[in-house]
Amino acid sequence: MTLSAAGYDLTPLDADRIEVLARSLTAEQRRITRSAGTEAPFCGGLLDRKEPGVYACILCGLPLYGDAAKFDSGSGWPSFHSAIDPAHVQESTDTTHGMVRTEIRCARCDSHLGHVFDDGPPPTGRRHCLNSAALRFVAAGVGGTTPAAPPAGFARGYFAGVEASELVGREGVVDVGTGTFDEGEPPSSPVVRRPWL
Repeated sequence: MTLSAAGYDLTPLDADRIEVLARSLTAEQRRITRSAGTEAPFCGGLLDRKEPGVYACILCGLPLYGDAAKFDSGSGWPSFHSAIDPAHVQESTDTTHGMVRTEIRCARCDSHLGHVFDDGPPPTGRRHCLNSAALRFVAAGVGGTTPAAPPAGFARGYFAGVEASELVGREGVVDVGTGTFDEGEPPSSPVVRRPWL
């Protein structure tokens, strides 16, 4: 497991897991996060949100931005001067549409988030310009924006008729596997990894 300085699991998700998670997205969320789309300005549902909380990746739930970093840029997209942890977003050069921009993506699931520009306010001078459809807002005090926990054993023993595949996609289940518990050793599975939500 690769942990960020903020304590979140940054282990890249494999393509199969991303596809399973992407099934729950709307067509617009999928277009933006999986195909590097952009929503129309001044239309996103998170543009005017002012409540305390965390803005997380819509696909994998990785906390990306805190409310204290949000500002009104006048651009028509939610804007932040910095991420919760710089390791939570990855930057790359984007040369589409006849421009050279810096694209930002989720470090864990590679979802397209938006772009970053060097015209933001202090303390960073940067403007992370994001698509609302790429984010999920979690109000302060609602749900766990706690760092990732190490894998936790879900069950121990013989459970006839329980298939690991039945757990995939259930709320709170990030990963499922099967295996055995050996005395004195960590479980090899079934394992359920807790997401931040």
